[in-house]
Amino acid sequence: MDNRALRVKPGSRVKLVDSHANDTHGYNKEKAGRELQRHQARMAELQELLYACKNQTLLIVLQALDAGGIDPAGMVLQIEPGRSLFANCGIHLSRVCHVKRQERPVPRTWVELDTTEMFLPDLFMEHAYFRPLFASRADAKWLERVEIVGQSCNFDLLARDVEAPTTALGDVIAFLDTGAYQDAAASNFNALTRPATVLITENRSVLIKRHETLEEIFARDLPLPRSAP
Repeated sequence: MDNRALRVKPGSRVKLVDSHANDTHGYNKEKAGRELQRHQARMAELQELLYACKNQTLLIVLQALDAGGIDPAGMVLQIEPGRSLFANCGIHLSRVCHVKRQERPVPRTWVELDTTEMFLPDLFMEHAYFRPLFASRADAKWLERVEIVGQSCNFDLLARDVEAPTTALGDVIAFLDTGAYQDAAASNFNALTRPATVLITENRSVLIKRHETLEEIFARDLPLPRSAP
């Protein structure tokens, strides 16, 4: 893709009237989805580097303002630090419960997990990307590209077009950087029981929230009164 037409030159301003709303710049939905997944993965890697150095984040914000033709002089920068403090403290663990493959009309593999996007709600609320790690086969070579999906009846696409090793039932897949808001915003869609939470400090682990039960989910439901015959 030639992105020169999309670049904003220093000192210039963006005029939407100069861009046609139907111009796809050579992309279709499938190609754009693959590119988005690739760039999200790269952004996740860069975000980890920012967490490590912690002194370049403001510089990137200022560069972005400058690239957009916005003078930051006199502006007040307000930040909400919760995600930057806690996001990379959380890891969401899941197990493979089904692997489905097709050869026609196009080869494709789906890896179904015993979790759901309802336990990682920023996937659909904020279109977030949580990098999956094939924890059971961390040293294995990538042999295929897969779609990672959840178990609810919703669309439940957890990660698209992921490079993966050969995956088997029972394998553990970890989603990184899920520490901010995922547990607090999780829901019981499809009457799925929310997972437990374990606090890990160095070589110690403590169960701080137990796994939910079906009895707890249905505890508030009351029977309908029967009408008189």
